[in-house]
Amino acid sequence: MKQPVVTDGNDEAKVRIFKNTTLIGKTIPTDDVELTGILTSASATQLIIAPRGAEDMTVMEPQGPASFEVTPTTVEMVAGFVGKTVEAAKIHVSAKNMPAPIMLELTGAGSNQFGLSVESIAKGTSETDIIVSYTPTTVAKHKAYLSIDCPSLPELSKSIVINAYAIDEQNPGSYTHLTLSTNREGKHSRGRFSNISNNKYHLSLLPI
Repeated sequence: MKQPVVTDGNDEAKVRIFKNTTLIGKTIPTDDVELTGILTSASATQLIIAPRGAEDMTVMEPQGPASFEVTPTTVEMVAGFVGKTVEAAKIHVSAKNMPAPIMLELTGAGSNQFGLSVESIAKGTSETDIIVSYTPTTVAKHKAYLSIDCPSLPELSKSIVINAYAIDEQNPGSYTHLTLSTNREGKHSRGRFSNISNNKYHLSLLPI
């Protein structure tokens, strides 16, 4: 039988079960446990711990309700050069008492232009920074959705929109700001007129 492995989140140790102990025939627990035992090996490459019996293994009770918070929940659009990688967003996940791993996934038409520094967060309590990278392959505007969820607790699921656009580094174009005024019902607007790549122009009108 393959030796069970335990971890404290930093180091791993194999569990050695001695013959004729009360652990023989017991199911290997999958919950968090508090383990007491004899350290039989502490080499630089491997730790081995041997519990003396079933009484040395206690299933730990959850320390409160499961939850996770994500900050920020919205991110600004970023610019990048074709073929080069930039950071599109840095997302922090603060997790407490999670019963299963948190899964991260990029979806959407432009998701293949982005990457993640991690794709899952181990169960339990943790603080994790996730870097969303942007490596565009074409001159265009790209959008992806970062889904953050725990399959066993779908009500906690969250999604963040990631927007970016790519520029040709050899011919980046230019930006021109144009202010427009209207007197329709006493309202005014201001416009942003920009050339972000060859022959591609965008005009945005914003109320003020």
